Amino acid sequence: MLNRAIPVWKESPCIRLLMAFIAGVLLQTYLGLSSVLSGYLFIIGFSFYSIIACLPIQFRFRYRYLQSSVLLLMVTLTAARVTLQQDIRIRQDWFGHHLQAKEALEVILQEPLCEKPKSYKVMADAVAVLSDKKRLPVTGKILLYLPKHSLIAKLRYGDRLFLTADPVEIPAAGNPGAFDYRRYLGFQQVYRQVFVKQGQWLKTGEPEVQEWRQFIFQLREQVLKILRRYVSGGPEITGIAEALLIGYKDDLDQNLVQDYSKTGVIHIIAISGLHLGLIYALMNYLLGLIPFLNRRKWMHTILIIAGLWIFSLLSGASASVLRSAVMLTCIISGKAIQRSMPVYNALAASALLLLCYQPFFLWDVGFQLSYLAVIGIVWLQKPLQRLLYIPQKPIRSIWEMFCVTLAAQVFTTPVCLYYFHQFPNFFFISNLLAVPLSTLILFAELLLLIVAWLTPVALIVGKMVGWGIELMNAIIGFISRLPYAYTDNVVTTFTGTLLWYVLIFSVLITIQNKKRNWKLFSGMMLYACVFHGVVIEIMARKQQRMIVYQSPKHMAVDFISGKNYCFLGDLELNQNERLRNYVLRPTRIFFNATKAVSSIDTYKPEKVIYGFCGKRLAIISDERNFEALSKRIAIDVLLITGNPKLNINDLAQVFHPQMIVMDASNSMWKIAKWQKACETLLLPHYSIPEKGAFIFNIR
Repeated sequence: MLNRAIPVWKESPCIRLLMAFIAGVLLQTYLGLSSVLSGYLFIIGFSFYSIIACLPIQFRFRYRYLQSSVLLLMVTLTAARVTLQQDIRIRQDWFGHHLQAKEALEVILQEPLCEKPKSYKVMADAVAVLSDKKRLPVTGKILLYLPKHSLIAKLRYGDRLFLTADPVEIPAAGNPGAFDYRRYLGFQQVYRQVFVKQGQWLKTGEPEVQEWRQFIFQLREQVLKILRRYVSGGPEITGIAEALLIGYKDDLDQNLVQDYSKTGVIHIIAISGLHLGLIYALMNYLLGLIPFLNRRKWMHTILIIAGLWIFSLLSGASASVLRSAVMLTCIISGKAIQRSMPVYNALAASALLLLCYQPFFLWDVGFQLSYLAVIGIVWLQKPLQRLLYIPQKPIRSIWEMFCVTLAAQVFTTPVCLYYFHQFPNFFFISNLLAVPLSTLILFAELLLLIVAWLTPVALIVGKMVGWGIELMNAIIGFISRLPYAYTDNVVTTFTGTLLWYVLIFSVLITIQNKKRNWKLFSGMMLYACVFHGVVIEIMARKQQRMIVYQSPKHMAVDFISGKNYCFLGDLELNQNERLRNYVLRPTRIFFNATKAVSSIDTYKPEKVIYGFCGKRLAIISDERNFEALSKRIAIDVLLITGNPKLNINDLAQVFHPQMIVMDASNSMWKIAKWQKACETLLLPHYSIPEKGAFIFNIR
């Protein structure tokens, strides 16, 4: 009898359940099913499934696909329900429904303070609204920004505060293509923030702490103290040491982060499955040296799982770390009870468990990249290794590492291009050098924690860690500055990313199955990807638009014609790399504008009117004596910037604008005053701080 390979979807049933669950999360997120409708549909599906289950076995076998389809539909509806329940805003006791202006809010700090250049940042839980001597219990998370003060610096996790400052909504992404901070916090169920001034807070009552969280925060603080005391080389070295060991990123040097990103080794300083795998291997080896534990496998298993989860919580419990922790827990538990689980089923099961706990992990970049990298390694590593047999062990090890890196890169590249718009051309060289070195540094840091009580030994180990990190930074920095080290400003869309993944999967299935239908489908997907790219290029070359950016304290305007752009605004913004990358670069990539030109004069305060593609932009940045003209000047866009003292009535005597735009360099109270005047005069107006960047599409 011929042995037939069991299809992956039959060998790993969790894959089908995961796909159905993801469909439910997407359905609820984008269509917003009501709880009543999803409940009715679930009851109908459950009834139908129960009827089929009561039929004779021959009928159930005949209609088995119908029965499984109903089951998957029920999973989808359950996922939609779980996603809906995660939204804190549907709860009647959410503080946003009850808190009024000038009322006090009682909060409990849920983490240690994070020091920023001008303030302290901390997440808190709202527990009560205080008004007219009444205390109304509420719930919900809120983001606090506290002033730098000696008393503020003494606040700790669990402290209870009364706040009289009014919370505000999290601002949306101001510019197209920019990181949407509101959406990011919304997935964590944080919809309000508050900027607390001195005198608007009061510490009261006893701290309320959870023992396990207190233990994790204290342990993290001790680890940070040891690293900051013994690791030599300066703040940039210590920042990498903290990120490498426990994923603490507040002290990272942003220039170094850019170098690690450009060379494709950012995963080294972002705690991931690599770190957890190393921790597992080390714990497994050390515990294996204890004879007592070798005779009690269950205790050995419990200690390893406990250690992995403590490390996961210590590192911040990111989605990628939780993926590794859940999957390793399943695998280790399976070995303990002598049950093996197919790797794809283990991956799908871990993803399903995480999404049941937090459906919004689906949009976490770390979650996506983590699973894609593991799928790539599992699917492609072995086939790639078999392409070339190398008898020499050192060279074979390099080849095996290349196969692992290439397999992960193939599956993560489309997502990386979509989010980060750059590709590390020398990713293999940087990974070949940095991964082994970072592994040695990680083990050295763990050794430092063990010998920290022996000061002379700890000083030596700390110097070794500092030297290792300095060498790794030098290598990464050198590679990032090589010619053609990375490809930048890569433009792709969500649709294009999906098409590329369909193409990748279809090609790999075609190579494995060699069936004619899959070959045809792969060819069609290749043409679809090329066609999509051509359409994007044609649309980019035809575009003509004017963009006024949301940039606090700065005026910034881009004139885009085809793939060319011309900047008009404050030179400080355009010359500062950090500000340029944060404000201007995402939007230029979003609109596929990659070439800077200088067809428009650099912004000068004395110049008022600019022309572009037959349209006119007037810029008012200071107080002027406007005199009424016999005929008003027709203007398409009138931009008020720089917080000038002016009267809209005076402007209306001189200009006849199609739209008055007020950018983020103006005070909010002035914008509100100008808006009222515009409404009185029936003038169209647009507030950039409230609505985000203003885009004037000409063609």
